[in-house]
Amino acid sequence: MAKALEQFEALPAVFQARCSDGLTKAATLVRDRARMFCPVGTLPGDAHGGDLRSAIGFKVVGVRAFVGIVLQSFRRGGRNRAHQWPSVYGRWVEFGRRNQSSEPFMRPAAEVGRVTLPVEIAKAGVLAEADLAARAN
Repeated sequence: MAKALEQFEALPAVFQARCSDGLTKAATLVRDRARMFCPVGTLPGDAHGGDLRSAIGFKVVGVRAFVGIVLQSFRRGGRNRAHQWPSVYGRWVEFGRRNQSSEPFMRPAAEVGRVTLPVEIAKAGVLAEADLAARAN
């Protein structure tokens, strides 16, 4: 990864900006798909359904895009304090537990990203080349 970072930093600024845009588009799509696939379980009278879904986010840093559950806490009471931390119970939902079947939402979204990312980076390269050609004229 260090070599990829060095190669990225050696690119002209226009390529770096366009690649970051491509990563952001791909990460946004993966985040949106994860939110779409994320189950929302509500108990009767539960006003907090959807906390896990709303905690899914992304961050782009250089040549890396991170999509996952944002570290945040929902400070409220409840019968299970783990539900105050989506990063904890998100793992339970994704992979299941002894008495709970898995309901994957991040892994199917990541599959979308595997297809989307190369396409977005290729588009970014074409746009960057067009930007450089326009500057040269």
